Amino acid sequence: MKKLIPFIIFLMIFISCSSVDYLRYTEQTFQPTYEVEIFQTNLPEKDYIELGLLSVDTGKKAIIELKDKAKEIGANAIIILGEKNEGTVAVPIGDMAYGVPVNKLQAVAIRYKDDQ
Repeated sequence: MKKLIPFIIFLMIFISCSSVDYLRYTEQTFQPTYEVEIFQTNLPEKDYIELGLLSVDTGKKAIIELKDKAKEIGANAIIILGEKNEGTVAVPIGDMAYGVPVNKLQAVAIRYKDDQ
């Protein structure tokens, strides 16, 4: 049990330290927005431009974090692309090591052309 406690603490720290990565597709900048729509299975019917790729560690707040970053960069919506596995982190516990997968949730931030 004593060996399990450091592992649990590490996981809690590792999971809580997520930030949204943003890979910009355009040099245009926009004022922050207040509402962001989420699309996953259907694309928006309005014409739009892609602002960039958003990526965040998976977890309970992943969608909220993606929406917050999208608002910050002036997006009107995000299109969820899905999860991407970025490998495994080995966590040593005593004389053993456990593999913890690192998954990212990815989305494309978009802005409607009629809002430019």
